[in-house]
Amino acid sequence: MERMSNPATHPTIPQSPDPLNQRDLVPLAVSTIGLAIMLGTAIMTVFLLLNRSMVKALPVTPDARPDVYQPAATMLLVGVMCTLIIPMVTAWGLLGPIEVSYRRFGFAMVSGLGALVVSILAVPANELLGTNGLVGLLALALVVGLLLGRRVWAARSAL
Repeated sequence: MERMSNPATHPTIPQSPDPLNQRDLVPLAVSTIGLAIMLGTAIMTVFLLLNRSMVKALPVTPDARPDVYQPAATMLLVGVMCTLIIPMVTAWGLLGPIEVSYRRFGFAMVSGLGALVVSILAVPANELLGTNGLVGLLALALVVGLLLGRRVWAARSAL
């Protein structure tokens, strides 16, 4: 039996294939995560604007306890779920060039949870500045999202 040489110096041992070595997918991943976060922030801001208008339409009662069965509370819960799920699905779809599913899933999860965390900025904007603060945050999220969308488009077309 022949003694095996050191695998590190053996010239015939092939390198393990990594699908990410052929293309630079970092700009696509970073831009997509940012786009999804801005999308989630815009979604939450829209739901808070709708919730604000629904709460203003409710009659004022002496009992200040919130009723979780009111449509405004349901609207807020649906908004939180949409803020989490829609950016995740968007990131999963835009990260199609990443062939490794667990990496795509990881980036999608980061996008959804990041969108939920950043969209929390809508609450102080709502409380401190009211409707104007929410409209300003929505405009900011849309502008930054459009700029990041252009970067995603450029990164996908460069592949």
